[in-house]
Amino acid sequence: MWFDSRTEKRCGDGKKILQEILLQAPFGYAHHQVICNLEGVPKDYIFLDVNPAYEEMTGLKKEIIIGKKVTEVIPNIKEDPFDWIKFYGQIALNKGREEFVQYFTLFKRWYKITAFSWLKGFFITYVQDISTEMRKIELLERQQETIAQLTRDMERIFNGTNDAVFLVKVENGEYRYLRTNRVHQELTGFSFDTIRGKTPVELVGKELGEVIEANYRKCSVTKDTISYEERLILPGGERIWYTSLTPVVEKGIVKYIVGSSKDITLQKKAEQEKEELFHRLLLEKELLRTTLQSIGDGVVTTDQNG
Repeated sequence: MWFDSRTEKRCGDGKKILQEILLQAPFGYAHHQVICNLEGVPKDYIFLDVNPAYEEMTGLKKEIIIGKKVTEVIPNIKEDPFDWIKFYGQIALNKGREEFVQYFTLFKRWYKITAFSWLKGFFITYVQDISTEMRKIELLERQQETIAQLTRDMERIFNGTNDAVFLVKVENGEYRYLRTNRVHQELTGFSFDTIRGKTPVELVGKELGEVIEANYRKCSVTKDTISYEERLILPGGERIWYTSLTPVVEKGIVKYIVGSSKDITLQKKAEQEKEELFHRLLLEKELLRTTLQSIGDGVVTTDQNG
């Protein structure tokens, strides 16, 4: 009898400790009993016990819900897209266990739930309100989708323009190519794999590379867009470019340079031919004037008497 009474006392102490743990627990706790119809199909469940955290996370007060059916406590629970009664009923009847995350439309909250049954017809739920975390995830997903859409749009713009576009990373006084578009690759003759990660000097040699880098450096120092003409002999041929460099400044430091080069070779050739034609016309005009003057000087005027 001494052993039995001591064992009973330990059990009683254990229950008190467990009750205290549940009272102080940061997670919601609820004990339920399933109600089945005559065919043994779950049709409702009763609240047997809940802790303070469960009350806070659901807004349901213990003194109001204990001993009541869930359909009495939440009359429109069956309107929720998730079939809570069926789900919990299967766990209770099969002594199962499930961990899941579910949005409860009626409460407008996200819950992370562990539901299990140790005795047929009964089940316990441990509940965590993760609405704040889920909102952050949803916001992050929307931001990621926005970024992805912007990236797709930029990619279309990047490769849709007729200009040769390139992106240069500025770091430790070096200028390394990160991206080039299709037009740049076609007109310069440099494939993306060839140009990626290289400095101008590494790409085209010291003499020409230093000339190109001097413009990049000017853009970095002024922290402003600069434009200029340049004649470059590259694998794609000799061309005249009108290039604009725009710095990307972060916290006062130029991190990247976005470059856009327009091939103006034909335009410059046409301008040169126009200028040469203009000079030829001037020369021909001057020659004609001189010739006419010479002819005029050599003409002798006479009258009818000779």
